[in-house]
Amino acid sequence: MIRVALSIKAGKITPSTILRKLGAYSRKNKLYQAFQELGRVIRTHFLLHYLADAELRSTIQSATNKSEAFNGFAKWAFNVQVISDVLHQLNQEGIELDEQAVAALSPYLCQHINRFGRYQLDLTQPPPPLNYDIQVITKRSKKRTMGSQIAFASPKKAKPKRKKKNAVRQMKLL
Repeated sequence: MIRVALSIKAGKITPSTILRKLGAYSRKNKLYQAFQELGRVIRTHFLLHYLADAELRSTIQSATNKSEAFNGFAKWAFNVQVISDVLHQLNQEGIELDEQAVAALSPYLCQHINRFGRYQLDLTQPPPPLNYDIQVITKRSKKRTMGSQIAFASPKKAKPKRKKKNAVRQMKLL
């Protein structure tokens, strides 16, 4: 391992070449196993350092939060673009857009969700009774009847294999 490190430092071989060669070698290769164990030691050292250092955890958490915030913004910007395109297309087709309906559109509603906050649960309070008579489907589609729904839900049967034609089989033999 020291010779490999010195060769890389001297510029005689590139790290990518070493990685390519180690990836092509057998897992039983001694050099491969040595680097694998070194990687485990480095990872364990980092995890112990991470657990012991509150400032490091805070730094990593804030960097993760920034990344998540940016991803949320990118998703929001994409949704704004999609909604704008659809509204523009509807406008081009001559459909009148109600101002209140457009004002109610939002590309990303999540402020009401408290994922990491404090929750107070009263485990002694029983849940409200379920009403099993509520109708969810108000209108059945004419395309599907009850029989077709049952047929749709049943597992598909495997198709029988077709026999190859003799001519194709004879061509493969030649």
